[in-house]
Amino acid sequence: LTAGFLQLALQLPSLKSSGLLLASAGAPEARVRAKRVLKDALPLAVGAAVYQINVLIDGWMAEGLLSDGGPTLYYYANRLQQLPMALISISATTAAFPVLLALGQSGDLRGLRDLHDKTQRGVVYLLLPAAVGLYILAGPEISALLERGEFGPEGVTRATPALQYLTLGLLPAGAALLATRVYISVGDKRTPVVFSIASLGLNTVLNVFFLTTLKMDIEGLALGTAISSWLHLGLLLWGHRRLGLPKALEGTPSLLGRILLASLAMGAVAYFVEANLRGLWGQIGSLCAAICAGATAYFLFAGILRIQTQKVLLDRILKRIRP
Repeated sequence: LTAGFLQLALQLPSLKSSGLLLASAGAPEARVRAKRVLKDALPLAVGAAVYQINVLIDGWMAEGLLSDGGPTLYYYANRLQQLPMALISISATTAAFPVLLALGQSGDLRGLRDLHDKTQRGVVYLLLPAAVGLYILAGPEISALLERGEFGPEGVTRATPALQYLTLGLLPAGAALLATRVYISVGDKRTPVVFSIASLGLNTVLNVFFLTTLKMDIEGLALGTAISSWLHLGLLLWGHRRLGLPKALEGTPSLLGRILLASLAMGAVAYFVEANLRGLWGQIGSLCAAICAGATAYFLFAGILRIQTQKVLLDRILKRIRP
């Protein structure tokens, strides 16, 4: 809550200098444009926040359908899953959106497609190994972070499959953020909302089915969210062709396959290191070693498999840190 207020307060100086802070100050035309932006942002918010709305629905259903501790455990698992989402997907989408909007408004659909695809490649390059690592090390991570006091081994056992299922939805949820911005960039605010409603409906139905018919625990909520997230992404990408966008960049399937292969190899290394060092280095030491070994392995495998996205990202980082 404190961080939220701080984030809002950081905007106040810029708002004041541009005349948007008080109704009686600043240029009237600036306030008119601001109101239009806020009005147009409503469908954008609904279309982009479908994953968070799914999680909100999951929380409500957890309160009514799960045994004691279920809602809390699901919340903890979701918090862990949201870390790579915020660091990678939201950051990339926020950075690319102004340029996407400019390309869309100018009618440069080829440029719009290229920027979307290149950004998605960067997101997948970072988010897919994060998802694999989070899946492989779900149990040790939950134990290291939460197992103390009233949170015992049974809590770890119960929360681990939920976090693992949530990681299955990490990639589609992250990619959907950027895919939604393409519609907004060309002025289509209706389609993302329709697709979001379809995803929310499927998530609700799956939740009821998994929890009441199959008698699943919190992992049922996580699995429903993952499946509905893939549906949402599929609808968004399918709809891009209806917008008149050209075909995707060549070599994308091959690139995705190599990133997946490097991620799986990384997961195997991380699992092996954590399992074999746990008795020697302890819980936290073995987990940190597994994360470092996995990251190093992924970087090496990505180089061996000639994943061009890695070279592009490294070149951009070096340009920023060089004097």
